[in-house]
Amino acid sequence: ELDMFIRYAEQDSTALLKCMLKARNLYLQEYNTDITQTVSTSSLSFRIYRSQFLDKDIPILPKYLDKILLSK
Repeated sequence: ELDMFIRYAEQDSTALLKCMLKARNLYLQEYNTDITQTVSTSSLSFRIYRSQFLDKDIPILPKYLDKILLSK
């Protein structure tokens, strides 16, 4: 039973790794954006929007200010 679980877990992990590598290459080629540098799909979308479609810079708060605002 445990051996079967381990086999399935290894297969699932391998399949996920292949998918993530393919997605990473796609985003690098299409948008010049590395998906490993973002923590969520919304931050990935915003990164792509800012780098590919936005004509003006949107300032990003320094981390210390972001933490202060989020703590309230």
